Amino acid sequence: YVRSFARDLAAKLGTLAHLTALRRTRNGAFELVQSVDFEDLRAARAEQSLRPAIGARVLPLVDVCRSLPHVVLDEEGTVHARCGRRIPRAHASGIVELPSLVAFDPAGVPVALVAPEPEQLKVLRGFRAL
Repeated sequence: YVRSFARDLAAKLGTLAHLTALRRTRNGAFELVQSVDFEDLRAARAEQSLRPAIGARVLPLVDVCRSLPHVVLDEEGTVHARCGRRIPRAHASGIVELPSLVAFDPAGVPVALVAPEPEQLKVLRGFRAL
């Protein structure tokens, strides 16, 4: 949006424009202050004693997935998802037509990232059961 705004503003003024910097400070429910600095990750890779502090800042998958568009699968749909098979739409509720959705099992556990297709959901990435 910001890049488009700069481009359109420049066009209205009859000139060219570019951004010298653009920093995303929020993405949906996630804010920049919740993130881990890349240099901290690099340091933790080299120094094992730093890893617990990084691990303490990592959000559980279920918490991240709850803030994303999702569907709820029935038991049979969950079996399909866990096996990486396409899931008939009849085994999912709450489908919205977006490029990807998180699929939850009936107990509220995220099982896969799926893409809606005309008659089914395609598993893009399965999540390991904990």
